[in-house]
Amino acid sequence: MNADKDKTDMLVWIDVETTGLDPDKGDLLEVELVLTDLKGEKLDRVHHVIAHDADIIKTGIDHGGLNAIAMHFRNDLLVESLTARNASTLTLAGLEINDKLREWADGHRLHPAGTNVDFDLAWLTHHLPYTNRLNQLNHRKLDLTSLRLTSLALGHNPYQHGHDTTHRTRDCLTRDLNEYRHILNRLAEFATKETT
Repeated sequence: MNADKDKTDMLVWIDVETTGLDPDKGDLLEVELVLTDLKGEKLDRVHHVIAHDADIIKTGIDHGGLNAIAMHFRNDLLVESLTARNASTLTLAGLEINDKLREWADGHRLHPAGTNVDFDLAWLTHHLPYTNRLNQLNHRKLDLTSLRLTSLALGHNPYQHGHDTTHRTRDCLTRDLNEYRHILNRLAEFATKETT
């Protein structure tokens, strides 16, 4: 008997904040994972700000991340990271995330979700040690970018109403979850109209 067949499908919403776009050259500043059911109802979360020393600023600028460094000064993420206020090491973050994924996988099939989710996964697998559970996430992903591009193809602009965030993980994931639930509601309304 296939044990995976009896598992419930769940979404693991992932977001990272970084000093640039290339995980080979940049540093990870913040990571958050939120577990939801398929309707986007929150069940659990894990969040870490990563502690760094002041060298991160020069390294970030040297590798073309001036805009990211400036943005993360404005939203206080760099201050939290540099002062180690509620910040974690990469090792501690990796271990806790791995433990959470192990816990969440008990009885559940975990699908990565978010905006450009492959970007976030690349950063996590590159920078966080002890996160072998990331490799066990389902290959079927929910990427909101695909839904947004589909909306553009249909003549709607999903970016027109306040799509910007403070570029903190909680803010970005709240935006994504609200948008996802809105899309589900619109699809449900459409399905109801089609059957009446």
